[in-house]
Amino acid sequence: MSEASELECSICLEPYDTGVRAPMIVPCGGMHGLCTSCVAMLKMDDSAEFKCPQCRETIENTARINQNRGLMAALQALEKKQAVAVEAVQPVERTPDAVT
Repeated sequence: MSEASELECSICLEPYDTGVRAPMIVPCGGMHGLCTSCVAMLKMDDSAEFKCPQCRETIENTARINQNRGLMAALQALEKKQAVAVEAVQPVERTPDAVT
């Protein structure tokens, strides 16, 4: 699996983020990763169970689906780094009074 595919949901192929596309781990044998939005769509059905979209293992609809904490921490660190980089690039406004 390539590095890029590790950073995107295997169902919708959207990149993970710290919001509606946060990485989640399905409690199947393969511990497959999906985004929060795709997990919500799988659980939307009123049935008592759903199948992992990757391995097709049956999972109880009440099963706990946890966030992928390691990937979430990496995404948060990346967002923080990007915010600092954007601040560093923004030009400083000069007022006419500041000209000497």
